Amino acid sequence: MKNLWKKVMVFLLAAVVITAGTGLKAFAAGNQVTIHVKDGAKWGSMNVYNWGDDGETAGVWPGTAMEAEGDGWYTYTFDTKVNLNLVFSAKPGTPQSGNINDLSKDGKEYWIVVGGEAADNDMGVSGVAAVLHTEPEEGWPVLAAPAAESSKTDKAAETSDVPKTGETLSVVPMILMAGAVVVFSITSIQGRKKRA
Repeated sequence: MKNLWKKVMVFLLAAVVITAGTGLKAFAAGNQVTIHVKDGAKWGSMNVYNWGDDGETAGVWPGTAMEAEGDGWYTYTFDTKVNLNLVFSAKPGTPQSGNINDLSKDGKEYWIVVGGEAADNDMGVSGVAAVLHTEPEEGWPVLAAPAAESSKTDKAAETSDVPKTGETLSVVPMILMAGAVVVFSITSIQGRKKRA
């Protein structure tokens, strides 16, 4: 039994040494991209559908119903790591808008006005024009500005506990070291009992 504990201890210590220089990387969640869509076509409802490298993150066709903001505006927020390809439709999936292709994931907020005639898309489907705006015009909805920080010390305290993207977390070596300490303690206690 003593030899087994020695082998376990040697294995755990070797694992600690091997993993001491490694850790877990912190990865950022996707970017939050909010779109506001004006129903200039007077559909009375608005769905958003997207496709691309992340798949259909707003659901299968005809997509997800957007939240009404009032005055004919609808909104939806994506959490994405890739650029977006979008198309808009009324609730049943027809009529639909033209495509908005390769919308940057790095923009926080976009405005799209749906209305008027558009050319056929790459699948031969004709639709209503969808015009992209990167800045709002007067009277258009915008996201609320984040609340100001109460003090720099509060901000520093909040961010010091949260790893930055790409920062290494040394969780694995700590867990292995704790395991080694537990095994060493058990081995020591059993050794003392046998000698007594």
